[in-house]
Amino acid sequence: MKKVTLLFLLFSPLLSVCCQQIEPEALMTRRYISCDDIFVNVAYLIPKYAESGSRDTLNSLIIYWEKNCGVTEPLMRCKILLAIKDHEFSEDIYNNGIIELLMVYKRDHPAFKSREKELNYSAYSSSAGTRLDFFTSRLAGMLIKRTDLSPAEKFFTGFYSGQNDSLGVLRTAYYAHTRLSVYYDQEYKKVSSGPAWHGDIIAGAWIPLGNLHQVGVHPALGFRGGIKIKRVYIDGELTFRVGKSPNYITVDQEGTLVHTDDYFGGYIGLDIGYNLLSGKNNNFDLVGGIAYDGFDTNTGGNVYYNDNNTVSVGSMNLNAGLGYKRILKDGIDYLGFDLKYNWLGYINVNGTNLKGNAITINLLYGFSGHPYLRNIIKLLK
Repeated sequence: MKKVTLLFLLFSPLLSVCCQQIEPEALMTRRYISCDDIFVNVAYLIPKYAESGSRDTLNSLIIYWEKNCGVTEPLMRCKILLAIKDHEFSEDIYNNGIIELLMVYKRDHPAFKSREKELNYSAYSSSAGTRLDFFTSRLAGMLIKRTDLSPAEKFFTGFYSGQNDSLGVLRTAYYAHTRLSVYYDQEYKKVSSGPAWHGDIIAGAWIPLGNLHQVGVHPALGFRGGIKIKRVYIDGELTFRVGKSPNYITVDQEGTLVHTDDYFGGYIGLDIGYNLLSGKNNNFDLVGGIAYDGFDTNTGGNVYYNDNNTVSVGSMNLNAGLGYKRILKDGIDYLGFDLKYNWLGYINVNGTNLKGNAITINLLYGFSGHPYLRNIIKLLK
């Protein structure tokens, strides 16, 4: 019995430890600082040390931030402006990803730039992001007054101060020798050459040749829509032609030859285009297609005993030609025209010989139907 009691006394402290509940906080012994924590701190520390002129500390903060969180838009903005401030700016600071970061800034800070003059620094003391925004905007506003800025430095100070919110200026001659301009063109071409839906409203003229000229020139209205993949357009087109023929033609109405000047034409088919040459706002295209082309003529005024008073004459249509588009200010919509030669083979059995081809001239108003593409190009413009 004494031995049992002795063993109990020896092991009771261990049992107490094993059975005691441990608070979760006591288990949290590993230290981890998230990127959110880092951002909250650097958003306070960078303005503080920039104002005191502690360059070494600033550099250490930037290096620590990038090492732990990678390249972010606020980080790159600070690196660029602080480098300009210290006369140490070089375009080696960034790569072609800078354009995407600039688009992020433009997308996320439109209201801030328009209101910054009405706000004071203390108003942002409770928000890390807006505090840093105000600091960089104010710093850029001071730096832009310098007279020794390079074109790239001039762009960044204007952009981050809110005096210029357009990335499209990078296409002008002033920035032609900067990497920024090269990166901008690369990004613009990548985005604009991506798959995108589009549509054209068509207004034009159908001009018949050869014996087909007897049905006369007719105005055309229609719609074309499809997708553009890199340089290739693939579209479906539906176009209607209206108006009386200038001459009477003869058609076979179920064995009865009838003279008529009634005309209602149409085109339905597949169009293919290829972008031959692109400029900043101009596109020159090779266009063509395959379709069914025909017209209906109503003979009701001449054949009273037949319930079906419509005769149709049609043909396959192979066409090819050239097109031009002028990109409008928003970078999405465009105006243009195309000129095509149409190879036709109308067969009007027992009626007027309608052998001949046609020329079509179309005026276009086009628009992109890809919301993501529209938004990205608007940011780029």
